[in-house]
Amino acid sequence: MVFFIVFTMFGSYVIQIHNLMEHHRVERSLRLMFSHYFVVISINLVTVALELVHSGEVNHIFAGGLMIASLVIFYLSIMANKEYYKENIKLTKKDILLMFVVTVIGISIILIFISSLYAFLIGSLIITFGNFSVLLRKQKKVFK
Repeated sequence: MVFFIVFTMFGSYVIQIHNLMEHHRVERSLRLMFSHYFVVISINLVTVALELVHSGEVNHIFAGGLMIASLVIFYLSIMANKEYYKENIKLTKKDILLMFVVTVIGISIILIFISSLYAFLIGSLIITFGNFSVLLRKQKKVFK
């Protein structure tokens, strides 16, 4: 499950940066640059949260909170770059609402079953896979 969490995070990043963005746009792109700092920080924090859970020597509430904060920072950082999408690609309110609902469902599972390793991983996977699937659906519009 850990592999799929990391895989779907990486997939979300690749879809957005390589397929949805307009690469020939002439702009300073400071938002894009600064969002990458938060992407890297959040990926490192996800790794720390997973390692803490694996070690078993940490408070479950802390590890769960760290994972939730990391994933929220990651996807907010990715969504901050939607302004750089190609002309025909837009994240609609429905897309953003779906991403929000999936994230809330994943967070709820992590928090409700806070002491369960499987709930921690399943909740994290719901967040990452749900957001990945929304971006994947947008990518399909690019290749039509």
